[in-house]
Amino acid sequence: MGKRDNRVAYLNPVAMARANRPAVSGPTIRDYLNRNRPTLDEVKEMINKKKTGSETLAAYEEHLNQKFRSELKKNREKVLGASEGSSKTKRKGKKKSSKRKKRRHPSSSSSSTSTSENSDSEEDYKQRRKTKKKKKKRKRTESSAADEPRSKKRKRKNNDEDSSS
Repeated sequence: MGKRDNRVAYLNPVAMARANRPAVSGPTIRDYLNRNRPTLDEVKEMINKKKTGSETLAAYEEHLNQKFRSELKKNREKVLGASEGSSKTKRKGKKKSSKRKKRRHPSSSSSSTSTSENSDSEEDYKQRRKTKKKKKKRKRTESSAADEPRSKKRKRKNNDEDSSS
């Protein structure tokens, strides 16, 4: 009595898949090369159509632009109406701020000056401040080495005063 044969035939799965499907599935390379191509005139027409864009899109954009313009007009009317109504309150606020500036700077002109004179005095004040700042910078650069020990002493004195109180 002989032994039984337990061997099983090996089946290549790739070969089986190829065998089960149809020989030609989809277009071949030959089909791709022999496809219909547009002529040069047709290509130029297509390019011109792309440049001009669609008419419906242009109409839609125009509609949006008109809508946006109408909203702008409404908002402008609201803002202009509100600014006219509150122009008195704004003027009062400006007077208060100018009074504050006058208190800080007694060298400025009297309180009965016009707005143009106030703006001139403000410009003069700004110019004076700029020149003062420049002078301070010059002094700092000239005596920077001499100022360092003084500043340390001042800090120590301030710290001592703070700790004693």
